[in-house]
Amino acid sequence: QRITAYLHRSSHIERQIEKNNFGNFRLDIYSDMPFADEGISPRQNMEEILTVAENFVATFDEANDMNLLLYGPTGLGKTFLSHAVAAELMAAGKSVVYETAFGMVRIFEEKTFNRDATDEIKMAYDSLFTADLLIIDDLGAELNNSFTNSQLFNIVNSRMIDGKKMIISTNLSPRELSAVYGDRIFSRIFHKFVPMAFFGLTVVMWVYFAALRCTHCVGFELETIAFFLSTLSLSVTASSAPGSLPKQFLAILLGLVLFIVLGLFLRDLERVQKIRWLMA
Repeated sequence: QRITAYLHRSSHIERQIEKNNFGNFRLDIYSDMPFADEGISPRQNMEEILTVAENFVATFDEANDMNLLLYGPTGLGKTFLSHAVAAELMAAGKSVVYETAFGMVRIFEEKTFNRDATDEIKMAYDSLFTADLLIIDDLGAELNNSFTNSQLFNIVNSRMIDGKKMIISTNLSPRELSAVYGDRIFSRIFHKFVPMAFFGLTVVMWVYFAALRCTHCVGFELETIAFFLSTLSLSVTASSAPGSLPKQFLAILLGLVLFIVLGLFLRDLERVQKIRWLMA
């Protein structure tokens, strides 16, 4: 219990699950229009994912070797869903450890290379093996090497042997996971986990897209690339420096506001011609 309490406290999961739970999960923020070549809409996809997640909770005590792999772009609900599962299981008295991949690497390094590692680090390391549920968030955002990969394999493989369940979320596609972590880890994850793909545009992107439509603008290619890079930077910041995440998100929002203002300003060609030398 001391181990689990430590990691709950360090990852702020207890505070997060107060709002990130099944009761607050909203399907209406996902589009009901078919998405690209998927054949179904993001909303239909999330309905199916939600059903699997609820079944994971309902059958948690069964020896069914069921683990979840949540993958897809940033901002589509992977972390929210893992928090919702954690909330249900913690309410049922299960021990849940939530850690980002970056945080796990820090624990690996402190436990292995620091002779003066604190008791908290030792408890944190042990809890990765012993907790009823281990949630690894943002796999792939950490700096990986042969050492971290071997440690990750050890945890995943040991928990599978002991019949202890896991949830892994990542922004990487299956092909990217295989390239980054190699066949040994990839085969463990994909043969023993239920893969669930998250797709669709983030909520902020949908709001901006709607605003573009209202102003009769149809070009969205440049903005799509910008949003992709911005959400990628948010993912890295969330893993490496969570305390800087609000500032990073605010910077992106300010950049978006500036982009919109500049776009509206440049729509007046006469005004642009008057200040062209100044702009140059």
